[in-house]
Amino acid sequence: MPGETLLHMIVGYWSRGIVLMGRYCLLVPELVLLLTLFCFYFITGATTWLILLAAVIAIWFGCRSSLIIAARQAFHRAHYHRATYLANLAARLYPFSADVKALQGALLMASDHTQEAAREYRRAIELYPGCAALHTAYSSVLLELDELTQARHEVAHALKIHPGYAPAYLHMAHVAQQAGDPISEVETILRAGLQAHPAPGDAAAMRCMLATLLLDQGRTGQAQLVLVGIEELMVHCPTPQIAGLHYYLGELRSMMGELDEARNHYNASEMLDPHGRFAAAAWRAARTT
Repeated sequence: MPGETLLHMIVGYWSRGIVLMGRYCLLVPELVLLLTLFCFYFITGATTWLILLAAVIAIWFGCRSSLIIAARQAFHRAHYHRATYLANLAARLYPFSADVKALQGALLMASDHTQEAAREYRRAIELYPGCAALHTAYSSVLLELDELTQARHEVAHALKIHPGYAPAYLHMAHVAQQAGDPISEVETILRAGLQAHPAPGDAAAMRCMLATLLLDQGRTGQAQLVLVGIEELMVHCPTPQIAGLHYYLGELRSMMGELDEARNHYNASEMLDPHGRFAAAAWRAARTT
């Protein structure tokens, strides 16, 4: 009946609103404390202890936010030790931050501590469920651990949460490829991702993967077209991502027989991120190509 339908809609909106508020309370607990203090202010009037407590909470939040921002910037510049130190400080200020857990997971992945990274991403999802980015990142970690079924489940869940989330298409394609799905299906996933308005780094990664698939099928001309303009996209990426893209471009150029170009990409990868995930492989490839 119409009345029951309306009631279900209202209950649904309320339940989603409560869940959303709960998520934001976990992300920004200082906001809850400040709102509580404002309530006391309106009830009791301005008092010195309320003002001082509000100032302390605001400073606490400012310090925590600054640490997270600084840690992300250090990570994007491939300064892993500094990023880890800052992220750990932020975790001490508030150990239930999904943002910090996700950042710590990314840092652990960068240093090839995959099991530990999986643990941090699981914790981040527990603290902030329903985030497509977290499920996608967790899927990539599971893929590294060869847990294909769970990796597929996580990335499929990410696309269910946010059907237009472009990075999820990239990771879905990786899962499909590693699971041995038909090449045509992997290509379809990548082309769907490229139509989802991806960020420059994701677009470049999807183009690299698509070009590899095309080369494997002998479609060299199409692969070269896919790679047109890819280095312009890389300019806007964080340093670890640029290093990874240079490594994959080196692999592609090697497959095309362009060995000098391949060595240039390998050397660029190693130089940009000498302590990153691709450094050792890039060093070996540059000397054996």
